[in-house]
This record gives sequence, structure tokens and C-alpha cells, in this order.
Amino acid sequence: MALRKEDINWSKAEIWTPQARSIVIPDHSEEFDEHCLRDHFTRAGCSGLSIGHVPNPDQFSNNILTDGYADIYRMPIKDAGSNEYRLPAELARYADTIKLIAEDQHARSPAAQYKHAVLYVTRNYVSRQSFQRTPSWHCDDGESVAVKFQSDNPVAPNVPIHVYIASDCITTQVQSKPVANAYSLFGHPHGSMAEQDQCSRKLDPYEIALMNNYVWHRGTRAEEGAMRNFISVMYLPTATVENGLSNGLFAPKTRSLEF
Repeated sequence: MALRKEDINWSKAEIWTPQARSIVIPDHSEEFDEHCLRDHFTRAGCSGLSIGHVPNPDQFSNNILTDGYADIYRMPIKDAGSNEYRLPAELARYADTIKLIAEDQHARSPAAQYKHAVLYVTRNYVSRQSFQRTPSWHCDDGESVAVKFQSDNPVAPNVPIHVYIASDCITTQVQSKPVANAYSLFGHPHGSMAEQDQCSRKLDPYEIALMNNYVWHRGTRAEEGAMRNFISVMYLPTATVENGLSNGLFAPKTRSLEF
């Protein structure tokens, strides 16, 4: 049976806050500036951004099936208004990767404290010529996830979300450069496959990529059967973030970032 969030024993969760980290943001990644609210945000300005690699690949891919498969869907690991993360012991193999993601987000985003962080984990055997994830091109808009938080700390619909993904094999195909006709190219059933290939790339095994809700991506077909570990951390901005950005509360980060 697959591990699901209902099976988690939160009493054994590791509680931690991100360590200070310096990162250098390349010039081509300004599309992740949260000061670009959705009304002014162009779909032509988006592409997947590599932020590094899984720190401990052997631990991430420890596929001795003592802990079985995993299917963790939309599990909160940080509440908006807090810098405290909780990671269950059952998912300890991914701890180093999630901590690196959190460090990048808190260094990159001045509003990270005021976002919900939601974890997805899929670990299962993928048969030859099969898919583990969605095979069609799509963007992660976060709207279905946002419903969960409407009652207490609502998610702001006008601020771009940040999504980090990583896997050990059968890696994701991600839009690799901005294109003016992104929807026609990736979202339309008659989009040019040749042009799609020119404007996208397949992530390396263990590469961690940052996307937002305008980056097109899709699952890929397994050339050979394999156990696949996939994680995603989605950061959902709240109304506090939107108001702070509008009022100048969160100053834009510089090219060399440290928190």
C-alpha cells in the first residue's frame, strides 16, 4: 500500500526553520519577481529555472521497499505567517532536498514567511512506456490547492505562485525559454512538436527546478521500467503578500541575495 497523508504520525515530525543562505539570481530569472502581479504578468516571460541538485541522491532514491510506495497529495508543511516547517519522519529521505528548496525560497522571496508551503510526493514503480505524472502540457495554477486555505488565511489569486520540483528518473519536460505564443504552442492540441522541443528541455535526474504558474511542463514516458521518486513544494502567497507588495512592504531582492 502507498503511504498517504492520512497515515502520517505528526508527533514524530521534524520541526525546523530554514538556514540563512546566499544565492545569486541570474539576469534571466527576473520573471520570478513577485512584484509582477498577475494583471501585469506576461506568459511570454517564463521558463523553468534550475536552482541546484538533490543534496543526497542515495538517500532520496533509497528504493529498498521497506517503506513502500508513497502518494502524498497537497500536504501543508508550513503555515503562512510562520517560518517553521514540519516534516514527517515517514518522509525523512526527502528532508535535505526540501530544506534546500526552503532555503532558496526564503532567500529569493522577501514574502516567503507569509506563504503556505504544500508538499506533494509520489514514489512508485513506473512500467516501461508508461507515465507517472501528467503527460500533457500544463501549468500549475494552484487554484484547487487554494480552496483548502480560504477559510483561515486566503490565498491571493493575483500573485504568482512558486513551484519547486525534483525527481530521480523519468524526469519532467519543462519550458526552457520564454515564447510569445506559449498557450498556442503548449496548450493547443495542434502545437508544433518540433517547436515545443526547441523551447523545452528535460530536467536532469536529481535536478531541482523552480517554476511559476506560467511555466509549461509535462511528464515523460519511461523508456525502461523504474522506481521513481518525485517531489514538489508549492508556495502559495496570501492576501498579506499581495497587500505588502502593493504597499511596498516587501522590497525587491537584489541580484545577490542573502537573508
